[in-house]
Amino acid sequence: MSAAAAWITSILGVVIVGTLIDLILPSGRMNKYIKSVFAAVTVLVIVLPLPSLIRSGFKPEGGKLFAPEFSLDSRYIEYADAVKFGYLARGVEKMLKEDGMAGVSVKIEGGFSGHEPVINLVSANLQNLVIDKNLEHINKYERTRDLIAQYLNVPKDAVIIYE
Repeated sequence: MSAAAAWITSILGVVIVGTLIDLILPSGRMNKYIKSVFAAVTVLVIVLPLPSLIRSGFKPEGGKLFAPEFSLDSRYIEYADAVKFGYLARGVEKMLKEDGMAGVSVKIEGGFSGHEPVINLVSANLQNLVIDKNLEHINKYERTRDLIAQYLNVPKDAVIIYE
């Protein structure tokens, strides 16, 4: 938490505690004394950070009065990218199945540039391949490579076929 945010939080805390005590205590002489004590505490909470701010020339840390404290979790980004590539691979497998080549297992490696995927390598495992009767006499390696390259808009040499 930045210094300014901590300062404002402490002011709000003192005001809330003072309000609660005012509501709980009965009216009378004791209530007047407690109100005056809390008024003094509130003034101290407001005034105490001012000398350090004046000495620093009103320059908050991080260049901002309320410096946000967050960090990018690279593990989450990697996980999200892997999930996106997994969905993309399932789409390739579905397309191959609809084209008569069921049972192909696809793995995609790469990264993202903004929202666009940058595909470095596509691996297709044909070990469990089942070919439709209409595609009986084809070169399964070339056909798989061509379909994947066309679907993902990648060069053919980025697609590796193995069994």
